[in-house]
Order: sequence, then structure tokens, then C-alpha cells
Amino acid sequence: MRLPLRHRPPSAEAPPAYCAYLDALAAGLYGLSLHAAARHVASLRSRGRFGTALQWHLGLAAHDSGPAADWEGRIEIKLVTIHRTGAGAVRCDKIKVCDAHLDPFARLDNVLFVFADRLTRVVVGHRWFHRAGAAAAALAAACDQDPHFDRPALFVEARGGPGRSQPAYYVTAAFVRQHVGLPDHPAVLPDAPTVRAELRAGRRDPLWTPLDPHRDESPCPRCGGIVRRLGDAGGFARRGYAPAVHRLPLAGPCARFSHAVVAPERLPPPAAGVFGPREQIDSLACAGPVLRIADRVLEPDDHEHPV
Repeated sequence: MRLPLRHRPPSAEAPPAYCAYLDALAAGLYGLSLHAAARHVASLRSRGRFGTALQWHLGLAAHDSGPAADWEGRIEIKLVTIHRTGAGAVRCDKIKVCDAHLDPFARLDNVLFVFADRLTRVVVGHRWFHRAGAAAAALAAACDQDPHFDRPALFVEARGGPGRSQPAYYVTAAFVRQHVGLPDHPAVLPDAPTVRAELRAGRRDPLWTPLDPHRDESPCPRCGGIVRRLGDAGGFARRGYAPAVHRLPLAGPCARFSHAVVAPERLPPPAAGVFGPREQIDSLACAGPVLRIADRVLEPDDHEHPV
């Protein structure tokens, strides 16, 4: 259910904010999956586990409920999961800005958007956003638009049942696409709902294994067993991913989860000087120690960087 906006836009645009260290951290995430970190820092059934994983990678604690922006109180950080349609276009869903009691315009003053594939959660890029110009006008116009019929860029939506609704501010996918932009990369996989339904048990994500498109099975990177692709090779080559099964004997964590395979050529190259191919596979497969990007990117003495 959509509700009227609770806040009015400020009369002036906020001054732009930028941090080169944060930009370097985001660049260091390129090609890394958030799956391993999500399992490390959050419940497997938590809706916000990948956002929490992103915060952890950047050296932050999860504190979205507070009034201040995530990074030094000046820059908000948003994880955007993207997918490819059957026609090949890259899309995202609506993005939660903040809870309804917080000022959404302040949260959108300066934002770092980090983009990851919906299925593999591999980071494929990041972009900076500042509430100014046409973007600021679109957000301000939402205050005088009908939330149901005018399709405003910013709206309040209540989720949950009677007595436990949780109203929050959202921006539309169209706003993100138009004013932020979505990266188009081979690692952004097509969303095939019938296949995706086979990959997850409830909210639990599958364990991923890279698989050569010309092969039917591959060694499990977690236990050394064998992971076998389900379905035909043509569908796997076309989509870049497929459901899979772990052959007997089942060992360690492999027995408790669904499995999936992904074509290695769909993965971006690891961020140079930050991590390597082995760590990229480990982050995707949830094997080995959990890599934290904040431990790999050198922090400068001064975070304040003028635009």
C-alpha cells in the first residue's frame, strides 16, 4: 500500500560529497561475490544480508536505522541487485531509501550505488549520485504527485500485515535507470524465474560452483566432491548458469544447501592488486577464509576529498 510522503524537499541542493578512499574500496569489490561475506555476517534468512555484507566489506557496521548517512555521515551506500531480461536489457527493482520516519531527501543527497548480479551477487560496478539538476526535480515533484496514478520517482510504501506494517521510502527502478544508470556487463545474468525457483530453498541461496560450459560436472571447491549440472548444456550456455546437484558422498556444508553452476567466462576479472582468481571463486562458492576488501585497500590519512 502506498502512502503520502511525510517529508518536503529542501529548498536548495546539498553540497556534493565524495571520498576517494570509498571509491577505491568500491572499485576493489569489482568481480567479488557477496555470498561468502553474507554467510559470515548475517542470518541465511535475513532480507538485508547482502547489504550487511557490503557494509562489512567496506569496514562499516550495519546501521541503516540511524539518521546519519552511512559513510562519515555524508554519503549513503546502496546495494542494487540487477538482472537481465529475456530481451537482454539490464533491469533493477525499486530501491529502499530509508524508513518512513527518516528524511529521504537527506539520504539521497550523496549516494554511492554498488551494483551486483541478482543471482551470483558478483559486484559488477559502482556509480556516484548527487541530488541535483533533473534528479532533484524528479524527487521534489513526487511531493505533489498521486502515489498510485502519477508514478512518482519517490514514494512511501507499507509492507507487512495488519498491525505490523513497516512504511519506508523507495525510489523507482525507472529513476535509478535514468538518473544513476545501470552497468551492462556479461556477469549480469538473465532472470529466468523457472530456473531461479530451482536454485533456492525458501530464502536460502545456493552454493555456487564455476563450470566449463563444455563439461557436465566439476570438482566441488568446498569439499572436493563432484557437482553436476542439471538440465541441458544449451540452456546453461545461453543463460550462463544452471541448477546443479552434489553427487554422493555429501560432506561438510554441501549436504544442507541447493547448488548452482556458473560459466567462468561470465565472471569479471578480479580487481587488480586486491584479490586473485582463487579468492574470487572462494567468495562465490563460500569456500575458504572470508576476504574483506577493507583489509586489502590501503586507507589514506585524509578522507576528505573535494569534488
